[in-house]
Amino acid sequence: MKVESNSTKKALDYFLSQKEGTYLSVIEQTTGLGKTHAVIQKIAEILQKSPDLELKPKIFVVTSGIETRNEFFHDLKEKLPEFESRILLFESVPDQVKHFLEELLSKTDYENDQTLANDYLSSWFDQNTATFKDTTVLLKRIAKQYIFVKQENDTFGELSSRLKRTIYYDLKRLAQKEEIKLNTKQKRLNYLIKKAPWICDLFKDTDLSRYYVLIMTADKFVFPYKTAIGNEDNYWDLTFKNSQTPILFLDESDKIKSNWTNKLIESEMGSKDVEDMPTLIRRFYANILPAIGRMERIIIDAKDPSGKTNKTRIKQLYQVIKKTYDQYHLQSPLKIDPALLGDNTNKFLFNTGKSSFLFGLKKDEKYLVWKFNSQRLVNEITIDQKFYETHPEFRLSKVTSSFTRLLHYIAKTTYSIARNYHEFKINLNKKITDPEKLHNVYELSEEHLQIVNVILQPTNAEGRLAKYFIDNYLDKALNLKLPNIKASFTDDQTIYASGFRLFDLTVSEDANNNGQLRVYQQKTTPEQILASVANKMRTILLSSTSLNPSPLGNFDLNWVKNNIVNFLEIPTKLQEVLDLENRKRNQLIKSKVKIDTRLTGKNLMISGQTFSQALATLLRDENHLESTELQLERILNKYPARLIANRVSNGLDPDAPFLCEAERQDADSKISNTHFNFERKIRLLSAIINFLQLNQKNSTNNAFIIYTNAIIRIDELNWLKEAIEILNIPFPDDLFKVISSQNRQEIDDVKETWGKGKFQIMLTNKQALGRGTNLQYLLDKDYYQKHSHDFAIIDQRFVNLNEPFIDIAGIYIESLTHMFENPNNNGTQDLDDFKIRAGHIIYEQFELYDSNQTNLSFRDVRTRLQKYFGKISGNGMWDLLPAQDALAAELEQITGRLCRTNIKNKEMLIQYDYNFVNKIDWDYLSHKRTNVLIEDLIEQNKNRLSSNPKYQDRLATIKEKQELALINSGAAFLAKRAYKLRSLSETMQYQWVEMREWIVKHPRISTLSKIPDHLRKTVEGFYYRLSKPDAKYYYYHDQEEDPDFKNVLLIDSEQGKAQQKLDYLKFQKQVPINAQLTSLNLEKYAKYLNKIFKQNSWIKQALLREKYDLDFSKKSQWLLTPAAFNNLYKAAISEEIFALICQKYHLDFHEMRELSQNEFERFDGFLKLNDQRILYVDMKNYDSRRTTVLAKDVEKHIQNKLNESTGNAAVIINFYEFEKENAYRNSGIRNEINEKKIYYYPHLFRHNGEIDNALLQDLLDKVVRNDTSKK
Repeated sequence: MKVESNSTKKALDYFLSQKEGTYLSVIEQTTGLGKTHAVIQKIAEILQKSPDLELKPKIFVVTSGIETRNEFFHDLKEKLPEFESRILLFESVPDQVKHFLEELLSKTDYENDQTLANDYLSSWFDQNTATFKDTTVLLKRIAKQYIFVKQENDTFGELSSRLKRTIYYDLKRLAQKEEIKLNTKQKRLNYLIKKAPWICDLFKDTDLSRYYVLIMTADKFVFPYKTAIGNEDNYWDLTFKNSQTPILFLDESDKIKSNWTNKLIESEMGSKDVEDMPTLIRRFYANILPAIGRMERIIIDAKDPSGKTNKTRIKQLYQVIKKTYDQYHLQSPLKIDPALLGDNTNKFLFNTGKSSFLFGLKKDEKYLVWKFNSQRLVNEITIDQKFYETHPEFRLSKVTSSFTRLLHYIAKTTYSIARNYHEFKINLNKKITDPEKLHNVYELSEEHLQIVNVILQPTNAEGRLAKYFIDNYLDKALNLKLPNIKASFTDDQTIYASGFRLFDLTVSEDANNNGQLRVYQQKTTPEQILASVANKMRTILLSSTSLNPSPLGNFDLNWVKNNIVNFLEIPTKLQEVLDLENRKRNQLIKSKVKIDTRLTGKNLMISGQTFSQALATLLRDENHLESTELQLERILNKYPARLIANRVSNGLDPDAPFLCEAERQDADSKISNTHFNFERKIRLLSAIINFLQLNQKNSTNNAFIIYTNAIIRIDELNWLKEAIEILNIPFPDDLFKVISSQNRQEIDDVKETWGKGKFQIMLTNKQALGRGTNLQYLLDKDYYQKHSHDFAIIDQRFVNLNEPFIDIAGIYIESLTHMFENPNNNGTQDLDDFKIRAGHIIYEQFELYDSNQTNLSFRDVRTRLQKYFGKISGNGMWDLLPAQDALAAELEQITGRLCRTNIKNKEMLIQYDYNFVNKIDWDYLSHKRTNVLIEDLIEQNKNRLSSNPKYQDRLATIKEKQELALINSGAAFLAKRAYKLRSLSETMQYQWVEMREWIVKHPRISTLSKIPDHLRKTVEGFYYRLSKPDAKYYYYHDQEEDPDFKNVLLIDSEQGKAQQKLDYLKFQKQVPINAQLTSLNLEKYAKYLNKIFKQNSWIKQALLREKYDLDFSKKSQWLLTPAAFNNLYKAAISEEIFALICQKYHLDFHEMRELSQNEFERFDGFLKLNDQRILYVDMKNYDSRRTTVLAKDVEKHIQNKLNESTGNAAVIINFYEFEKENAYRNSGIRNEINEKKIYYYPHLFRHNGEIDNALLQDLLDKVVRNDTSKK
């Protein structure tokens, strides 16, 4: 739609006038309303209005495909002819080389004479590129390939891809010969342009500073920018001298997310250049100390800020490597247990870093271990449950993680060594006055590469080994900022932040059949990239579905918003302008065009039909055809054998039962597929007949498209034609044109047929028809004039009757099933293909887990992946909201292609597979701006709109999920640290005591800044932020299964929201139906403390003197987490009060900090008895529900601790009598105290708050009295 000013342009004006330097903004507007035109108009305005040409901002335009890239480039040039030389179209290297050669030959008279053309190019290279010797040889080979082969081929592309690297090597040799220092990018660039001015014609992207607008595909943008001067930078990291903050437009942004996901996964999982991890570690182990002697003196003498030399750092690194090398016997080869492999020669183990899966194995993969065989002197990968349980460090998942961590550490340390060397040279040069004696200072990345090469000593065949190591193991920050998410015990562990890694365990193909363990890791994700660019550029997303909430179909914008500095919303008034523009457009179309929307094949959902009955009912209901039994039998008998389970040649039995979707759930997969395919094919047949009938009614309705999941094969086409012929429906010989991804160029032939007024149906699919493919066609001018009364002009202002472009008259969309990796993986694949698919399934399933659109638990995701890798069915997707939202967006995009032009047939036939109805999130569609065809579909399905609260409102937001993950990881840390306390140093034990003392004084805080800096990293993870200040919150966890609170399933400040989440967990059968919320209510908890303080005011005064916060009625922003409150605070407050009682009554009590190092935290302290023996004290804070747990603790846990300790006996004291009739009875120390005996007191304080006098008297009788007992 050619609009001079539209609502999208107004939104762009608003965003680009804001003061924020960098931000993310999103514009969602329907197809056909001029989004791309608005961007072109805005770019023209920016360039034409900038007074200082050198201060114009760099403008990046990233499109979803090549077609849209090229269209945008040509439209912008047409709009801005005066800036043509300042607009760069990024093309592939082969395309740039091809265009360069074409340009050279266009200046000759013999470009069509192959021999003369080749001679001319050869001569031109000799005259202009001779100083670049290897480059000249390569250019001549490329030219010969281009001229004589005549068609695009792999050899031309492969040779062209070597050019930039070859030019760079020639450049370095030339500079060495002329003794020119090229130690910066700018120096290399200047020298290259001086010595090879033709380079800017060959590779126009050599010097980006020459351009204002940079136009490229999403695939190009996602990978580093490589030039002929050797550098590789991300586009968003490029800096431009004196330029304003860059502007980035992502056109069809949701499709770009899909493109980036595919490219990132396929580039990693499809890579052949992956090294065996043990081999890499061996190389570093063997070479790192000898490397000291090979390095320049200046490298090993360089010092870090602490004064430590690189030589020392290298030796320390060797010791770290040696520890792993020795622990896992890496001097020995790796073998895979033949029993594990079975009949296969190799297997793959995939490990996401969170759980492991074996491809194709039936055995339980749970007990995989790395086990050294001392007889054979080999490391074996095998399954051994006992070894797995007794040697956790040799679990295969632990070993792979250990190797990965080590290689990352080596990369980080060698980078630090390179940085020391780099900065050392810079500082030395500051003191040197003679320019001839200056040290060469190159880019830090180059110097790092140099040092790793010196260490690894790669052979010629391993030329890229060092670069592979750095690229894969050096962590590179993407400039992410986390303004809203706190990070404490764990970093952001979402798939968006951490990416994924898969370990590939194979038997090598060498003679020794050794095992190899490789890691495929893609740490960069689409969401990371978007967050990074939004923190560096003014970033604007545009699409008709750019706000689609599904991570399966779009960026997870919730996560991105939490990781950027600024997100700019469209103001309400501007949203109303966008709404009005779309509403007017849709109303205008409805007033002039009859839209016939149909859901095809409802009768096929009915059970109890035969094949013949199903087909007959479909033809009658959908096509108004009364078919004879003979016609039905002939159609079914000709049905393709390939689509039938037993592949019978005489087709389907008309009287055999047809299984509808509900009936085939439990059927054999081959039988089920037969009925599934039949259902699809007869729906397709019915849709085709409807198109033919509409054409018979009005011949100007001649252009139709059918959108299937898979390309229709020749036997299916033949059957469709035979069926139509049997039904006596006339059709043209060229009824169908199949368009696949291999023959997309033939779309123009179909449009030409339509343009002549001839009937034809294009059969295609999602893979073949890219987002940018336009389906409108140019109708013959004379034909239009003759039949103009059959067409509707939507808006006369934007119509050129000399070139009447028409939208197609109708479409049939088959139910889409290939939108994401199917978690019901029942097929067999080539293993290389499977690795790529495995990458997709892992990424997609963890997207579902991390998004705010599902309540899938980690256990759910693990189970789904296990089923996928084990080829077990049962993983549903269509009941998940993200799948339904992704499908809804895809439908909107497909139908949007019929809404582009201002001339349309007066009748449009829009057909959908009836299976869509239960797979669409109707609420999502009904609450957004959408095109007129989807509006009509919604109108027909109003009964499917929900009156209940929106589904996603019952689910945790991504921020809440991350906070919950942090709460649980904090609890896991707490339990793990408590278990290891005795093995910690005294300093670490003291820090534990200090942490507990701080927490017990601060059950609530107003801000995290209250936490002392030295405790911040640890203590921060023990507080939960409420949505508004309060003294309570609500949560749920299974107390019996999870006593350490490591798996809290929900937490919320508001009881109503918490109950909604719990109800949903019940609905999903993730919790028992009788599950109840638990509240952490400080006011309620304080009731028994206040009873104690009322009876013993001296205790409260003593605590207040020590600055304990005892006013629990106050509301605060942060309260202790369930784990911290129940496992730290309640224990610590009871211990502290017991210590105060001992102090008051002069009982010789020693707190936890005075326990010996190897007994620390076994007990809470000890009392010294009159006979000088030691009586340990273990305080509990249990109500009556926990008394049975207390008894179990005594028998199974406390007794074991006592037996391992040097003291004589132990007393367990429960803090308070929560119920007057406590079932747990006294078994105190009144009588004789026996060795290694446990004694119990059910309460220190009675229900009314009084101290238990019986307990106190027992202590006074048995414990040493003095005036120096520890408070």
